[in-house]
Amino acid sequence: MTDKTATLGIEGTNHTYPILDGSVGPEVVDIRKLYAETGMFTYDPGFTSTASCQSAITYIDGEKGILLHRGYPIDQLAENSTFMEVAYLLLHGELPKKAELDTLVLCTGFDIWEANIPAIEIIGRDARNLGKWWRDNGFQAYQGVTIPAFPNFVSLAGPYASSGLSYFNTMEYQMRHMDRLFGEVKRRGATTFEITEEANTRYLDRMTELLGDSLFINGNCASARSYYFNPSGEPTLLRPTSTATAIREASDFPISDYRIT
Repeated sequence: MTDKTATLGIEGTNHTYPILDGSVGPEVVDIRKLYAETGMFTYDPGFTSTASCQSAITYIDGEKGILLHRGYPIDQLAENSTFMEVAYLLLHGELPKKAELDTLVLCTGFDIWEANIPAIEIIGRDARNLGKWWRDNGFQAYQGVTIPAFPNFVSLAGPYASSGLSYFNTMEYQMRHMDRLFGEVKRRGATTFEITEEANTRYLDRMTELLGDSLFINGNCASARSYYFNPSGEPTLLRPTSTATAIREASDFPISDYRIT
């Protein structure tokens, strides 16, 4: 609000009304008390000179073809912003900065191993390149969620993540794992978590042993050209346990498997 006022004279009587700053565009005269003071309305067919509401969210100028949301042109949001960026805008009132947008949703089709795991370059501690490390050491992730030397990094669909029963079940026990992990980080007032090499190795050895007794290794599936198999012929997308076991282990894994600081 400015300190400006506008005076309206009616039959020798002056009525004073405040002038407000427009969110975008010209200032406006606040005449909400006009009827109470004068018994009159304004006449403005088509609202050509009337602001109908005060909004910090939207701005519309039909004559000029302008439609803004939080100051951003709608057409630019549609053309240049991702779903996640717009969702962030709806929640926080501004588009995210690069560091704030740390969740990526990727649609990779069936070509998942050569070009899409991972789909982007991810560099961890000591300059460890995730894609190269996986290909040199085998695809692996502790309970399908975390990888050693990649602090504060989690994956919902990492190696050994899916029980094969349902993607929704997979999401449930992955979320249980993260809830337990993040809860402990918060309880300690810590800022960093990282799975230890030892815990990851124990989990990898167990998964490898269990897969050795599965139909994917011993049955007809072993020769299938399925996207479940990585270029080395290993079905490392799958978690060779029951869903019930996966849920239980996600809920009570040893916190000591993580280095939390």
